Amino acid sequence: LLSPTVDGMQNMLNICEDFAGRNNLLFNSKKSVSLIFTKNRRIVDPGFLLNGETLPCRETVKHLGVLLDATLRNDCAIRERIKKFAGSVNSVVARIGGTCSNDSVWMKVIDSQLFPVLAYGCHLWSPKVALTTALNCTLRKGIRRGLGMKSRDSIAQRFTSFQEASSRLHKLQILFMKRAITSPNPLTHAAGIGVDTV
Repeated sequence: LLSPTVDGMQNMLNICEDFAGRNNLLFNSKKSVSLIFTKNRRIVDPGFLLNGETLPCRETVKHLGVLLDATLRNDCAIRERIKKFAGSVNSVVARIGGTCSNDSVWMKVIDSQLFPVLAYGCHLWSPKVALTTALNCTLRKGIRRGLGMKSRDSIAQRFTSFQEASSRLHKLQILFMKRAITSPNPLTHAAGIGVDTV
């Protein structure tokens, strides 16, 4: 549920509660939380009620695998994505018993298995140049890790020996990431208060 005002949110919760009562349903108030989107770091708990219980007010909420931040800075969500991506790269490298000897195969693994881990939920992130740079560096680290390259080795020079498709794939991924981050954040245009109910 999304609402620009506290009263509006409580009214919507009351409507949900009435609907559930008429249809022999019950919202789980222990799994429901409130999140106030604001640039102010001091957040006052509005004390929303559902089934006669007060919903806890959180600064971050994970919804459908995406970490939402009350300040819409998305730093914690990006750190989580980078951590998961690094873990996935290490897991794949461990499974293949070391670095991948075939450049094009590793690029296919990056594209089909690892890149979605890094990019998941990026359409909700606020646009920041620093974000694009951090994610670009993370993607490049993953490519280097799988190919056994050192941190100072140039990917561009190695890509000249790749098939044209592999080089184009890498460029498209960077462009996709930039476009996703610089697209308008739908949450910034939405209401200021959100409640996640289960």
